[in-house]
Amino acid sequence: MPLVELTRWALYLDLGVLFGVPTAAVLLGMPGVLKELRLAMLVIAMAAAPLALLGFWVLVADMAGTSLGEVDSGLILDLAKGSTLGWAFIGRLVFLVAALIVVALPAVDRRWLVLPAGAALASLAWSGHAASGEGMTGTFRLVVDMVHLAAASVWFGALALFAVLLATGRHRAVLPAVLARFADIGTLLVVVLVATGLANLLFVKPQTQWFALAATPYGRMLVIKLGLFGAMLVLAAINRFFLVPELPAPADKDIWPRLTLTISAEFGCATALLASVAWLGHLDPLVS
Repeated sequence: MPLVELTRWALYLDLGVLFGVPTAAVLLGMPGVLKELRLAMLVIAMAAAPLALLGFWVLVADMAGTSLGEVDSGLILDLAKGSTLGWAFIGRLVFLVAALIVVALPAVDRRWLVLPAGAALASLAWSGHAASGEGMTGTFRLVVDMVHLAAASVWFGALALFAVLLATGRHRAVLPAVLARFADIGTLLVVVLVATGLANLLFVKPQTQWFALAATPYGRMLVIKLGLFGAMLVLAAINRFFLVPELPAPADKDIWPRLTLTISAEFGCATALLASVAWLGHLDPLVS
């Protein structure tokens, strides 16, 4: 994976956890678990700002067609101060510092992490194709992309949270109820993702040209993304309709390993899907 896509992927993963885990914990009625995950969240928060800096540096080098060591510092400053891409980057850094403070201070309620982490995540909309629009249409496109990012991150964060809880055996007594509660939340997330995904696709190409889009590098990567999304839906359906209803099931001790396997597989698909998103952001949908 080229450096631009790799850094974007790492940043998507980091911010997806930084925003998604606390948001999922709050929605699922488990805010107390954030105290148990404080060290892990601290490491993730500490990594976010350096990743954002590296990502901007790599992006400027790619735009200038030079190596990282040959990037003109003046160009970096000009872009940071004089472009919407740069303003979004500066805002992202500010919000990430705020998120780090929330995680680092023991007396601060971890639920506040949702606000700065969410703002930092939303700033990524200006790093993709959604930032190419103008006027009211451009603003609407950015909002749609932000909602899409938020919904995807909540799903990703919930999967990360469940994977940790299942692997460690924590909160097993309440986990069946929490997983059942996520079924309704997950359905809403899927509806939001499908609606915003279709809206984003309409901004890229009109519906009559969708089949033609599949013949382009952008379209092929989009097909891979949709395939991974479909795999996640299948795994989520298995969890919701077959495994979760069987919990707690002391007579079937294999139910927990099977649930751990399906959620881990779903998390793996989500991680790969974020890689496809990072790649899509660097492909031109108009190039065949």
